[in-house]
Amino acid sequence: MDLNKRTLDAAREAVPKASAATEPLLGGKLKTPEFIALKSCHGKYLSAQPNGTADWSSDRRGKPANIQLVDAGNGKYGLKSVYSKYLSAQPDGRAEWNRDRLDLWETWELEAHGEAVALKSFRGKYLSAQPNGRVEANRDAAKQWEIFVIEG
Repeated sequence: MDLNKRTLDAAREAVPKASAATEPLLGGKLKTPEFIALKSCHGKYLSAQPNGTADWSSDRRGKPANIQLVDAGNGKYGLKSVYSKYLSAQPDGRAEWNRDRLDLWETWELEAHGEAVALKSFRGKYLSAQPNGRVEANRDAAKQWEIFVIEG
């Protein structure tokens, strides 16, 4: 098995399946959601603030950096914050934790890049970590700032 396949398989193993009640179900048994964190090349974690702001400001993994991956089907996933909001890709290239339910704007495709991943929005743009902590979803290609390490 090649490294890219192993990376995606490992990420998928941490993904609870979405149910009609939005409770993750694995193997027919209710399972406590497993959280992951995304770490940028700048050494910062993608974090959610209670007001819906997304940023790359945390040097350490804490509660705001815990993310639940929710299977949206067809190889797409939603990123759900500890505040129960989904990360959405806005038309102007911003990304915000502002949606209560998983719909088109909240879906992301995981692309393997070695032992890391890039997240591509339904708009075909990649999630990006800016050095100043800003979160953007407006890149046409996955380069260094668009590739993240998944920590389980």
